[in-house]
Amino acid sequence: MAVLGFASCSNNDSVDEGVVNPSVTGLSVDASSGSSLSDLVLNFKSPGTRAVDYTTLSLGLITNIPSAPSVPNDAADLTKVINWGTVNTESNSVYLASGKTYSGQLGLGNKTYYISGDMTLTNVWGSGTIYILKGGSLNLNHGEGTLLNNQGATIYNYGTLTTTASKFYIGGTETLYNAGNLDIPTQTFKCEGKVYVGGYLNTKGWETNQDERVNVVGNVTVADDASQLDGNIHVGGSFTAPAITLQNSCKFVSDCSIKTSGELRLNSNNVVLYANYVECASLYQCAASTIQLENGAYINCAGTYTNLNNGNDAKFVLVGDKAIAVVKAAKMIWNAGGDVQRVYLFQTPGSGSTIAVDCASFARLVNNNDEIAMAFNEFSFTGGNVVNIQDESKIPGNIKIAKTDCNPAYNPDPSIPTTDPTAPTIDVIAEVNNEHTHDISATCVKTYNGNVYVSYHQRGTGQSGCLEVLKTANDKTQLLQFIRDHNNELDYNSLAINPNVGKYGRVYAVGNSKKKGGIIAYIDLTSDGLMNTTDSVTEKGTEKPLNMVCLKGYKKYATIDKDTTVDGDGNSVAVNGSHIEVMTTSGYRVYDAATLVPESVTKLPGKAKFIDINGNTMVTAYLATQAQNSDEAIKANVQTYATSDYKLVNPLTEITNAADIQPNNGKNVVLIDGSKLYLCTGRDGLKVFENGTFTWSYQPDNITTSKGVYKAYCNGAAFDSKYIYLAYGSYGLIILDKTTHKVIAQRKMVKSANYVTLADGYIYVAYGRDCLQVFKLVE
Repeated sequence: MAVLGFASCSNNDSVDEGVVNPSVTGLSVDASSGSSLSDLVLNFKSPGTRAVDYTTLSLGLITNIPSAPSVPNDAADLTKVINWGTVNTESNSVYLASGKTYSGQLGLGNKTYYISGDMTLTNVWGSGTIYILKGGSLNLNHGEGTLLNNQGATIYNYGTLTTTASKFYIGGTETLYNAGNLDIPTQTFKCEGKVYVGGYLNTKGWETNQDERVNVVGNVTVADDASQLDGNIHVGGSFTAPAITLQNSCKFVSDCSIKTSGELRLNSNNVVLYANYVECASLYQCAASTIQLENGAYINCAGTYTNLNNGNDAKFVLVGDKAIAVVKAAKMIWNAGGDVQRVYLFQTPGSGSTIAVDCASFARLVNNNDEIAMAFNEFSFTGGNVVNIQDESKIPGNIKIAKTDCNPAYNPDPSIPTTDPTAPTIDVIAEVNNEHTHDISATCVKTYNGNVYVSYHQRGTGQSGCLEVLKTANDKTQLLQFIRDHNNELDYNSLAINPNVGKYGRVYAVGNSKKKGGIIAYIDLTSDGLMNTTDSVTEKGTEKPLNMVCLKGYKKYATIDKDTTVDGDGNSVAVNGSHIEVMTTSGYRVYDAATLVPESVTKLPGKAKFIDINGNTMVTAYLATQAQNSDEAIKANVQTYATSDYKLVNPLTEITNAADIQPNNGKNVVLIDGSKLYLCTGRDGLKVFENGTFTWSYQPDNITTSKGVYKAYCNGAAFDSKYIYLAYGSYGLIILDKTTHKVIAQRKMVKSANYVTLADGYIYVAYGRDCLQVFKLVE
């Protein structure tokens, strides 16, 4: 079983002290900004309204049939004015009275016909309107063409309409209003024009093209399996056929259900299926087709759901706010898209909505044929709130869909409580997925003046980190800037923003250089909060925008920094007034914020892991001993200091051996919240202390495999007045109630959650590899 717990944030690179330069070094940067970055962010939110409403003209459908009209007083008697199919009368209205019959030809002549008797037409031509009144009948016996030879006629049927042709064929310039049922079990329904059926439609087959506009108020039953549907179709009841294909530009709206004992197939770019209940033996989706769901929708696929356009808009979309839908299948298969770990099948653009997947078997396709099985923890459904019913460690089994006349219900057992619709949910807002050419992990997220700053380091032993600036507003995230040092020598583990240095503020990032070991890098901000990436000319010469300070002691300041230790890493950094507090491989280092002149060095027995400042108090965590290997469990000591004690000399409190840290090269955030301290220990989860005393801890259920291997590690934390937010490795974002200590919401991603920050109502989670996710808690 793969352990997806965390991404390492320490390198401890060996460094040749002969190449270490203790002076400030200026570096050139490679930078991108503006529109070139717009395609690197996936935004998942849009207005949560139904995209189509058959009762409007958006589908071009006939939405109702008027009441049967009365015969006008000036209507001419058909039997008296027709001669060889030609109607000779000045009246625009013609009437076939009850009890009378007519059989023969008819030229419509742009007149209106009222039929209360029985009419049989052996030939018909011209345009006009026919009302088949209650008790009347029209039988079309003129070959295999359209009903009225497609010359622009409209039929209103309140009586009986039949044809002797093998196809009940409505031409492209023909319109049929049918007040009741249309029962044609031995004929194929074929439409190129407009049809309204006020009851059910029972037909042998269905042939359509992209111009058809069909609205059936009741059920539709199709006997054969050649249902190739196109155009715009609305069915108020259930649509049932042996097999169903939606093709070309078909927009199919089902208010009730769509059922087939065979395959339901969506195979073209513009196909959209709107359904509340779908029952099929298999479900196939390709191109940019969409299955759109509303609250209470249930997809019940007995076999395999196949998606051959993952990542390119073949998808399910659940619209509306606080909506829930279930997609059930025995197996789900998709092609890889751009990233085998990201699966874009489900979207929830509304607020607080969830798609619950009930599936035990997943696989991706290679070359559209070869299947590679994937466990649920090996990929992430990206773009929506998706839970897996069968993944017991992630979701309770109380997702329910209520029984209706159309929907048989999902999980109807009354003994199982329904999910509380008022319970908080986590919405995914955006994914920042810069196309980095280097294998990196997001390591830290900080906010300042509405902007969000993210640091990255390269995984493994190499160095090639970068920094990004982004902004989220109105549920839309923009990536504003990306920078990397031109020589690709720096990695970043943590960052901090100082608004009081430089004209508009400064970004500090600590990490390491492949040439100089542990470093502090800094770059000034511009008026818009972006990093200043241009060279500047001064009296001293040309100055580079990105500056680097080695964590080794300066010879110039030997009275302050008497050691020659080469720190392998800067692990964490915080701004404390006019000072910079840095946690390093060997201990604490403090610098003047403006000049980066070292002010003090405190050697510790093990790595200094993290520092947090809240109000007038600082908290630090460090390892009690040196690590022999990254998996070794090492005790952590936790200290608090007054911010006035910027050299970290006299701790206010100290918790010795507070918790085991394992693995020992993770993020291990520690935070101060009034009298409480939150410590992320990795394997042992979150530890909480109050007034220096351990009070409670959190660790997810089923955190280990059957062999005792931990599935995820607690790496980062954030908090507000009500909740604690945890970046919990492969278990993703977990939100705890501060009072009850219970999980109130969770969001999984396959990539390891390393760090979490809150800002302006949004939750930013830095994941392993190259993924930053933006979330919002919906209450």
